[in-house]
Amino acid sequence: MKIKINNTTLKHIYKIQTLKLSAIFDDFVHTIFPENCNACNTILVAGEKIICTNCRLTLPLTNQLNTKENPLFIRFYGTINLEFAAAFLMYSKQSRVQNILKAIKYEGSPDLANYFGKWMADELIFNGLQSKFDVIIPVPLHPNRQKIRGYNQAEELAKPIAEGLKIELGNNIVERQKHTVSQTKLSQEKRFENVQNIFFVKKPTNIKGKSILLIDDVITTGSTIESLANEILKSEPKSLSLITLADAFGEN
Repeated sequence: MKIKINNTTLKHIYKIQTLKLSAIFDDFVHTIFPENCNACNTILVAGEKIICTNCRLTLPLTNQLNTKENPLFIRFYGTINLEFAAAFLMYSKQSRVQNILKAIKYEGSPDLANYFGKWMADELIFNGLQSKFDVIIPVPLHPNRQKIRGYNQAEELAKPIAEGLKIELGNNIVERQKHTVSQTKLSQEKRFENVQNIFFVKKPTNIKGKSILLIDDVITTGSTIESLANEILKSEPKSLSLITLADAFGEN
């Protein structure tokens, strides 16, 4: 008895075999060149990407997205008129969160920033905040620094948030007009002096009357955010909010 196989069946068989070969090849590559978790550095197993399952489940989330009167919001009392502020991860030195921030900022990992931006977007939606903002503005880098790094880490965080919340990504509304020295080794007083008048709003009409959300990767003293926020507030937004991947206040 002959079994007739039509073209559709052949295509289906070919597709299945191709997928099997692709999976075998991926497993082979993973065995020879294993990828490591960007948080804890353990080897990722099949099916894991960017962050291992254990870190996804146990990274120290702040849960500030569902609490307005949280430590980050309270810290800016009297300095910036914020509608809302929240950090996503709790930072500490020599921690998995520090490893993540280092990889995002200094080790050429924009995909890691995208990963956390998507996670943050999901949490914003889960907490009913998807319609709270009109425009997302990532903290700008000076063009020279962005050229060296190849990307702006705050913008890479902001892209999937804007996409997930279906709102405008305002990555060209504000520019950083002064190339400042790194804040890392400066005293708190010098950090504030270092960032005075470094931002310029190019498109104030994109801000006026809008609910603006600032996105940053990490906040230390808050001096950069204060400088940027005060410049944006001159353009009369309806409200100004802030979300950062991590809050490192008191750790630097």
